[in-house]
Amino acid sequence: MVTLTAMPTAVVESDPAAFPSRSINSIQPPIKERKTSTASSTGTTPPLRSVVSSIAQVLVAAYKKRRLQLPSADGVADTVFYDPPLEEKIAIVSKLALSSQFRPLNKAAIIEDANEISSADGCCKNPWRLCSIQQVEELKCLVNIVPIWPSAIISEHLLSSCNDFSRFNFVVLGFMEFYNKQFPEHMRSVGNSLIFLTVSVAIYVSSLVVTLVHCCTRKDDGHPDWLTDDINAGKLDYFYFLIAGMGSVNFIYFMFAASRYRYKTTRPMEKWKQN
Repeated sequence: MVTLTAMPTAVVESDPAAFPSRSINSIQPPIKERKTSTASSTGTTPPLRSVVSSIAQVLVAAYKKRRLQLPSADGVADTVFYDPPLEEKIAIVSKLALSSQFRPLNKAAIIEDANEISSADGCCKNPWRLCSIQQVEELKCLVNIVPIWPSAIISEHLLSSCNDFSRFNFVVLGFMEFYNKQFPEHMRSVGNSLIFLTVSVAIYVSSLVVTLVHCCTRKDDGHPDWLTDDINAGKLDYFYFLIAGMGSVNFIYFMFAASRYRYKTTRPMEKWKQN
């Protein structure tokens, strides 16, 4: 027999400047009893929830509850969010705190009706209408990184165009460390996949830029383009001026995106207790 217990806690949005002195309630319904699954009794581990399906559930739930009102900044905290403990089989060492960024997504975790939660095990009855705070914040981590991603593509394109592969590898390792720190534990494979996707897209961008330079700088009178094989007739220096200009624009864009980026915040978590 497995007995699950959890204590109610209060969740605070992690941007105190935007929402001063206001706490938001979260609910962790008391669980009396939970049956051991057949898979566990046979010694196999049940599959974890898919990252893709979790993202889809948050988007659908937020859309269904789009007409709900989020707590205002006047100190009123009458909204209850769904925040169940994590199961021990899930390889997560920290829970994400409810943030004020991309606030419309928070509606997916609002408990609109007590009947949305099962009285038997405390889980939501319909995951396409009610999601946990953890699921919402996982999607926010992915959305938060999207503006940084184009800058990584351009950076790797510029370094590969200059044949500076030592710095190219340094940049790849830097972004890999960044993704691993900012994605939740079970989503780090998504971050690592994003690294390889970035490198692939950067190579295609490099090929595209070279092709465009060939086409746009070739004259109809037979004058060679910037990147002709004859270095004396070509304008290789113009090409590298173009690369430098792209780097400058990318640097300005990166500073803008980085200034708006918010690092993930974690909080102590509880897991289902087994007796």
